[in-house]
Amino acid sequence: SAQAAQLLVERGIVGLAIDTLSPDRQEDGFPVHAILLKKGIVIIENVAQADRLPAVGSFIIALPLKGAGLTEAPVRLIALTEKS
Repeated sequence: SAQAAQLLVERGIVGLAIDTLSPDRQEDGFPVHAILLKKGIVIIENVAQADRLPAVGSFIIALPLKGAGLTEAPVRLIALTEKS
C-alpha cells in the first residue's frame, strides 16, 4: 500500500525485494512504485527463496543486465550471509 511504502521510506530503506510480480496493483495506479522510485529506492520483483534468508544480517547484491535506455531489467540476485 502507499502507507506501507511511505513507512519504508521513513525508515530509510535503499531497496525493496518482494516475491511477487509487483508491489502494486495496476488498478490502483502503482502508488508504491511512484513513492519508492521518486526517492531513488530500487524495487526488485519476483524474488525466489527469500524466506531462506535471516530477518537480519544478510546482504543482497543485484546484478542487472546491461542495456541502453532500459527502465527495467532482469537481475542476478545474490544473497550473502554469515557462515553458521
